[in-house]
Amino acid sequence: MPLATVVLRGLPGLTQLGPDTWRAAGHSLMLALGSTALCLLWALPLATRRGELWALSSIAISPLVLGTGLFLMLRPYVNPFSMALPVTGLINALMALPFALRILTPEAEAVARDYGRLRASLRMTPLARLRLVWLPRLRRPLGFAAGLTAALAMGDLGVIALFADPDRATLPLQVYRLMGSYRMEAAAGAALLLLMFSLGLFWIFDREGASVLRLEDIRLPMDRGDLSADLALAPGARVAVLGPSGAGKSTLLDGIAGFRAPVSGRMTWEGRDLTRTPPEARPVSILFQDGNLFPHLSLLRNLTLALRPDGRRPGAEERERVTGALRRVGLEGMADRLPGTLSGGQQSRAALARVLLMARPILLLDEPFAALGPGMKREMLALVQEVAEALGALTLMVTHDPEDARAFARAVVLVAGGRAHPPVKTGAFFDNPPEAFRAYLGQ
Repeated sequence: MPLATVVLRGLPGLTQLGPDTWRAAGHSLMLALGSTALCLLWALPLATRRGELWALSSIAISPLVLGTGLFLMLRPYVNPFSMALPVTGLINALMALPFALRILTPEAEAVARDYGRLRASLRMTPLARLRLVWLPRLRRPLGFAAGLTAALAMGDLGVIALFADPDRATLPLQVYRLMGSYRMEAAAGAALLLLMFSLGLFWIFDREGASVLRLEDIRLPMDRGDLSADLALAPGARVAVLGPSGAGKSTLLDGIAGFRAPVSGRMTWEGRDLTRTPPEARPVSILFQDGNLFPHLSLLRNLTLALRPDGRRPGAEERERVTGALRRVGLEGMADRLPGTLSGGQQSRAALARVLLMARPILLLDEPFAALGPGMKREMLALVQEVAEALGALTLMVTHDPEDARAFARAVVLVAGGRAHPPVKTGAFFDNPPEAFRAYLGQ
């Protein structure tokens, strides 16, 4: 209701905004961007549990107290009013730091756990670690932390009120001044402008969050009742789908792939509604339990279909790409072989090579390695992880084996009782299994 009032009253007030208000908006925008950059610069090296605890101490201190202290420190040396914007940006970054660390630390610790020994053995420089390891893996939480910091800094009124002179007002302070002079319509317009800037900055920085696969109150038909799901899965996540036989694990994957239309609900990816999108138009690759290759076509022709769905013969470029994909999965020199001449493990590798060529951001695995022995299955799971990380793909793997989930997945979705439950971190899931999973295991 208050936001609706700001919008309704602020629209007419936008026409009454003078140069001072637009100048204040520019100050606020620069302040928000500067605070965001400074906060993330501090947050990246502090993204540990110890660093998070240290940063929490800043919440206990009022920003007005910090601002007053800085005012008194600066006064003997410089005109404090000339430092209004830098000091405000510094305090805003410090106030946002605990929230940024709360967002970044879990993923940063996972990166350190997964790749710490590898990057140490390679003696990677700090810049290489940042560019090749940290930033690609932390892109989504960094975007969310940046959006939150920018929105908080954009709307801060505390410290700037101590320092600002008439030429250095920010947008929140300008709203306050307009209200103090009883120019209510202009104040409403400035407040609406502040709202648009804050939401706009958050959206721009957090656009990566739109890449989340969202299943919003989805109901998928099954032979006995419906399967319901209301969950979100992040890009690059590795998720095991566990549950009793017949509970709906394959149904969930069919729904995401578009092979099973929902009874109700909505599915989105990158802000795009996929609910009624046909399978061939979805950003999804899928490996089934069997039938992943056409038996009468060579591996070259099978894999070329990922590049030329019209079935035309591959040209030199397509041949080169197929050869590279086969080399990547350990099948170099086998492009002319028929699937029937390959072992089960080799056929699975060929299917993964096709996934590499398709390069889609969502990968679904419906027990494609169930017929393989334990050793070969471990090799294939390691190869899937390599392929998924190369593509940055969200990967969902249906399995009946808890050990596969422990080895591969960082989160678990339990399908039981007609519902696909929201993802839970793998360690937490197995440390305290839900009752439905205990029953499935016979515990």
